[in-house]
Amino acid sequence: MEKLLYYFTELDTLLAIVLAMGVLVGYYGFFFKKNHYKGVPATLPREQPPRQLSPAALRYIWIHQFDSQCLVAGIMSAVVKDCYRIKWRKASFSIFLNKYGSKERLSEDEQAALSFNETQYLERLGISKKRNRFTRNAEDRMHSFLSEKYGKYLLNVILLVVIGLAFSLLALLAIITFMDPALPFKIVAPYLLLILPIIGGLSFAIWLAVKRKNYAALAIANALMVGTLTASFHIESGIDHFIFPALLPLIGINGLFYRLLPRRRPEGARIAIEIEEFRAFLVEKVAVEQSLEKSEYYLVPYMVALDVPFDNNQYFNQLLSEQKGPTSYIPGPFS
Repeated sequence: MEKLLYYFTELDTLLAIVLAMGVLVGYYGFFFKKNHYKGVPATLPREQPPRQLSPAALRYIWIHQFDSQCLVAGIMSAVVKDCYRIKWRKASFSIFLNKYGSKERLSEDEQAALSFNETQYLERLGISKKRNRFTRNAEDRMHSFLSEKYGKYLLNVILLVVIGLAFSLLALLAIITFMDPALPFKIVAPYLLLILPIIGGLSFAIWLAVKRKNYAALAIANALMVGTLTASFHIESGIDHFIFPALLPLIGINGLFYRLLPRRRPEGARIAIEIEEFRAFLVEKVAVEQSLEKSEYYLVPYMVALDVPFDNNQYFNQLLSEQKGPTSYIPGPFS
């Protein structure tokens, strides 16, 4: 209790903690204000894909990250553009290169995913729940391209938080110095090597449990929490003052702004509004129409990219072709 009361009796230490918290809030507040976007109505007709973006690019901005569905949407777009043929199975599908198709119809991200170089394209690619070397390579190529071209629309929140955590360590070092100038050499190394990695693992385990519904991670989180408290107790038992209470508010601020910071920059937020408008149009279309006109086939990859639910096989029937010869190609509005 005496160690804990130290924070309320020594005004210099308390002031150092408050000052560190204020600077940390100011650091995050700057990026929050700079990238906060209230939103305006969409500027493009909701019946068209916003800004001539490909299905994969739309999904990348919409979910503010890359996932395997981006590749699936890109492949469906390549099929619609008649550059590949598709063969559907129960839990997977394969695509086969159509030698009569023009690769120039593919968007840049689709070309990046489906080609080894500028001239050699994948002859066959299988997509299923179980990833293989070819799908991983295709995902990596598409991810690299999307990040390079459209990453400017997203805010790198993880990098900001890592910098914030680094600042928190410096602030903690300053606070410890206020307590006792000799303490930093005794306490900083154990905290860096033990406490902070355990706290990082604890945070990740809680994220898995909450975000991914992986409740088995709760047992891991509990073990890491006990490990954090135990390691902290042993480190601090040999010194005159508790260090852990000074660390908690700084960790709390980093965690709070990780949740509050926008995932997109203002221009990305504008595009996201247009994407939502376009998605609403697709949802309404699926609810009303039982099938698509041939000139509307280009919408199927966007339905896949934006998670628009549809169960009617009529949307896919015209794409499940195994013909070997050339076929007519109906371009979309941006082809």
